[in-house]
Amino acid sequence: MKETKEIAVVSVIIAVHNSERFISETLESLITQTYPHTDIIVIDDGSTDQTQSIVLKYKSKVRYFYQNQSGVSIARNYGILKSLGEYLCFMDADDIASSNRIELQINFLEKNPDIKIVFSDYRNFDKNGIHEKSHFESCPLFYKEITKNSLKQVAIENACLYLAKENFGIAGSFMTSKQLLKFLAHFEPTLRGGEDFHFYYRLCQHTKVGLINEVGMLRRLHDSNVSSQKDKIILEYIRSRMMIRRIEKDRETKYYLNIKIASFFSDLASYYAHNKEWTRAIYNALKALYIDFNISRLFLFFNKFLKITFIKMVGSNREISI
Repeated sequence: MKETKEIAVVSVIIAVHNSERFISETLESLITQTYPHTDIIVIDDGSTDQTQSIVLKYKSKVRYFYQNQSGVSIARNYGILKSLGEYLCFMDADDIASSNRIELQINFLEKNPDIKIVFSDYRNFDKNGIHEKSHFESCPLFYKEITKNSLKQVAIENACLYLAKENFGIAGSFMTSKQLLKFLAHFEPTLRGGEDFHFYYRLCQHTKVGLINEVGMLRRLHDSNVSSQKDKIILEYIRSRMMIRRIEKDRETKYYLNIKIASFFSDLASYYAHNKEWTRAIYNALKALYIDFNISRLFLFFNKFLKITFIKMVGSNREISI
C-alpha cells in the first residue's frame, strides 16, 4: 500500500510592537493564502497600543504570545520556539504577502529536498503606490545571473557571494526548512539592525539556495519604519557584517563584505557631516578608507568630507565670532 505523504505545515512568525495601524492587513494577507496549512504566530514585543485586541480578533486562526519589550530578534526567536511547522517564514507587521507566496515557496522546497532555503522577490510600496522596480531588479549583478536562462525558479550554489555584493533578501522574503536550524538556531539577539541579513546569510552558508523570480511580498514604506536614529542603525548594519566577516572563509566573499562595510562607514560620515558633527564625519570617512582603500574613495574623502568639513567648520567659527 502506497504511503501518503504528510502535508507540510508552514509557521509564519510576525514580531509586532505598537502595530495597530497595519497588523490587520498583514494578517488578512496570510489567512487568505492559497496554501492553507499554516501556523500563524504573532509575538507581541511589549505593545502599549491596541495591537493585542486587534490580533485577538483572529484568535481562531492566529496564535498570540506576549513578551516584555526585548527587540525584534528575541521576539522572532520566541516565535521559533513556539512554532509547529516543518518550515519557517517571517513577516513584518506592516507588510503584505502575495496570495500565493507560501504556496510557491513550500512547493519549491518540497520538490527540491537538497535545497533548504528559498527567497522570493518583493516590491516596496508607499502612500503613492507600488514602486516600479522589484527588489531583485534593483540588484543588477544578481538579477543578470538569475534571469540568464529565462527561468522563474532557479538554484544557486554561491548565494553568500551574491548576498555580500547585493543583498537580495529581507526578513519577509524567505522560507527555510527547520533542518537548517541545526547550524544556526536563532537570530542574533544582540543585533538591533541587520539581524535578518545575519540570520539568512548564516543559513545560506550550509545549503544551495532557491530563488523564485516572482513577487511574494509587498514591503510597506512609511514614516514609522524610517528610523530617527539612523546612525545607530547603520552601526548595527556594520556590526552584523563584521560578525559574518569573522567567520567567512571565502576570500572573494570577504572582499565584497569589506566593500559593503566601508560603504556603511561612508554613509555614517555623510550622516554626521549633514548634522555638522565634523570630527565624527572625518573619523568614519577614514574608517571607510582604511577598510577599502581605493582611488575613488580617496578622491571622495578629500572632496566630500575633508574639504567640505573644513569649509563648514571655518564658516561655523565665523558665525560664532560674529
